[in-house]
Amino acid sequence: MGCFIFIDYLIGLIILIRIHASWWAWLIYVVSVLVWIVIWVLRDDSTNEKTTDNSKQEQS
Repeated sequence: MGCFIFIDYLIGLIILIRIHASWWAWLIYVVSVLVWIVIWVLRDDSTNEKTTDNSKQEQS
């Protein structure tokens, strides 16, 4: 999933550069990238916590 989002935003970056996008298009792009990074980090942390909890229960 993360690879797909990375490729999608890379293509978007190339398009914005090629069309000489205005400042508001860049602002939308940057905000959306930041939102997806936050979502990805939070999702990754919750996945790691679940894995850690399961391994602790198995050791007990």
